[in-house]
Parts: sequence; C-alpha cells; structure tokens
Amino acid sequence: MRVHYLQHVPFEGLGSISTWMDKQNHSLSSTKLYANDSLPTVNDFDWLIVLGGSMNI
Repeated sequence: MRVHYLQHVPFEGLGSISTWMDKQNHSLSSTKLYANDSLPTVNDFDWLIVLGGSMNI
C-alpha cells in the first residue's frame, strides 16, 4: 500500500504510525508543507494521513 502524509511543522512527525508502516511493509512518502514541498496527485497514493500542527483544530 502507498501511504502519503502531509506534515505541517518539522517538530511533529508520524510517531508510532511509522513503526506500524514498517511492520506492514507499506511504502511511505511525504509532503513537508513547511518546506513548500509539492503536493502529489491523487493517483500517487492509496492512503493519505494529514498531521496536525501548531494551528490546532
């Protein structure tokens, strides 16, 4: 499975999700929004994880 995540700030990462990803042998990619990375197309991933940040809810 191809999992992509959006990271808003450099100090909040995937935590235990990355451990689970490794055990499942899923591929992982990211967009670091704080670094102005480009967004992928919807065809580039199967699951999308959106991390939080200092903006809160």
